[in-house]
Amino acid sequence: MTKNEQKLRLLSVMTTLVSSRTACALAAEMMSNMGYLMHGTNEYEFDDRVLAHLKVVVGQKLKKQECFFLSWTRAPEEGSGRVSVWLSPYSNIAFRFAGSRPPQLNLVWVKVLAALSHTPRGLVVVSEDEAETYARKNPDLI
Repeated sequence: MTKNEQKLRLLSVMTTLVSSRTACALAAEMMSNMGYLMHGTNEYEFDDRVLAHLKVVVGQKLKKQECFFLSWTRAPEEGSGRVSVWLSPYSNIAFRFAGSRPPQLNLVWVKVLAALSHTPRGLVVVSEDEAETYARKNPDLI
């Protein structure tokens, strides 16, 4: 199930619990949290929360003058497949967030992303749940 499908399912449950006006406001807020990683002339869409965690890890690596791949899988509605971009201190990158407030960071997620960035595959985008599972299996990260 995609993130948008999960959000829509949650919205339908919420609609039964609250007035339709409140549900519409919540739906607008939930659907508008997609930001962009801009790399050169390309823009890649990510959830603001994912993007905030990537920004921390990418920033740490570039500050150390490290070059690396950033990789993720595309959802079926986006055409499926995998994407990898090469990032270096000389790359032209920017992070554009849709939300006005920065999301709260999960330190475990940041540590897992940082650990994955040192593998031959480079920095691989994983979900928060996947990061928590990875951390439980690799307790030396914490």
